[in-house]
Amino acid sequence: LELVGQLETLADHFAGSFATVPVFDTLWRLAHPARLPCMRRYTFDLLTPRTKTAWDKAAGKDRGAELNAEASRHFARVVHCYRVILGRVATALVAKLSDELDEVLADYAAFKRAAAVLDFDDLLERARALVRGHDAVRRALGQRYRHIFVDEFQDTDPIQAEILFRIAADDSPPRWQDSRLRAGALFM
Repeated sequence: LELVGQLETLADHFAGSFATVPVFDTLWRLAHPARLPCMRRYTFDLLTPRTKTAWDKAAGKDRGAELNAEASRHFARVVHCYRVILGRVATALVAKLSDELDEVLADYAAFKRAAAVLDFDDLLERARALVRGHDAVRRALGQRYRHIFVDEFQDTDPIQAEILFRIAADDSPPRWQDSRLRAGALFM
């Protein structure tokens, strides 16, 4: 009966949560249900109840096994529905945050334009555009930097990798991953 009460607490927490489009504060509250004993420690996952012995004692071995199987099916359905609602909450939160972040990024880009400044990511994007869209620049860099040694290559991002591969390549295919690197041009 304790489990039923705890599950009812969860149901009340989420009741009607998507009847209208929830605002951010509502989504944040929904993403943080009360900690309940039926949850795994440090997560919101529900613990599977161990009730076989209780059912056996209450209804006998054969009937207890049937009731335990039925209860397990119902609990599996509860877990599924609970995960679906948590997924909807998470998806809605990400969408709201993404909208807000788009606005922040647009404001940041406008600020950089007004201040006539570039950040590190801007420099990388412009360098990639140069070696991707201007073959003469790519070839000139390849001539100047015949050998490129990259320490900690696992820490490079895809833009950095593309720049390196295009400079070290004989060709410039549409997909940088298809580049034919000059022998001895790139050491990682």
